[in-house]
Amino acid sequence: MKRISLSTGTPQHRFGDRNTLRLLAESGFDGADFLLHGHEKLMLPEDELTRYFTDLRSLADALGITICQTHGLLAGFGPDEQQNALTLETAKRQLKATALLRAKHCVLHSARAYQWGFDAPFEEVQAANRRMCAALIPTAEDCGVSLCLESLGRTKVNGVIGLEFYADPNRLMADYDALPTDRKGLCLDTDHCWCAMDGGHPDPAETVRLFGSRLTALHLSDSGGSGKHPRPGFGKLDWTALFAALDEVGYSGFYSFELTLRQDDGLEAEIRELGRYLREFVNQFGA
Repeated sequence: MKRISLSTGTPQHRFGDRNTLRLLAESGFDGADFLLHGHEKLMLPEDELTRYFTDLRSLADALGITICQTHGLLAGFGPDEQQNALTLETAKRQLKATALLRAKHCVLHSARAYQWGFDAPFEEVQAANRRMCAALIPTAEDCGVSLCLESLGRTKVNGVIGLEFYADPNRLMADYDALPTDRKGLCLDTDHCWCAMDGGHPDPAETVRLFGSRLTALHLSDSGGSGKHPRPGFGKLDWTALFAALDEVGYSGFYSFELTLRQDDGLEAEIRELGRYLREFVNQFGA
């Protein structure tokens, strides 16, 4: 049976970490894609940080919920070296928290166009991104956590919408392949990938085949194409082709859905309904 999980940023902000895990368990999810970006507990002293995330993992274990992956940085290194130093320290703490939660993967965004501008030479952007990942390798190896680079799509820079540097999956794979560690992976975001098709890049199913065994995590949603992440079945994505490609490359990880959720009092009911809906949805495509 395919294991389903949900990206938990919205409920974490509304209900808190512990209540979010309880809600996922009650709603029938197998796992959580836990948001660490901007998490206030990352700034705690080391012993308090360890205690907080260890206690959270113990709760997840008791509930039968696997924290299968975390979401860390939303932007990698940019041209500001002072900011890069802060980014690096934050990412190291995210990796430590990921290990304490016993998640296998920390999903990271690479260098972003809004940091560099669309006209920046890609070689310069790539060098900065590889430098960041290389600097994180010792922590990733010590923690036993993989650096999981996420496919990107569109972004807005000074009112202009364009494609990210790493909307090209070949560029992402090149950075993956350059990392001298086994603690690495790639995360396919289907909506980002759909947006990148505007630039002639492959669709989600093709990208799965391109990533192959490098693919270790998913952010699944339908084809919103506008910065939204609709639930599957409400867009234009070919789910039959996508699931066939995942089976073809032998993907055995969690089917983690990153969806645009309600921001109001209806959020709890929506998540409970999503547990049933997503289970039925993935069951259409077999075990």
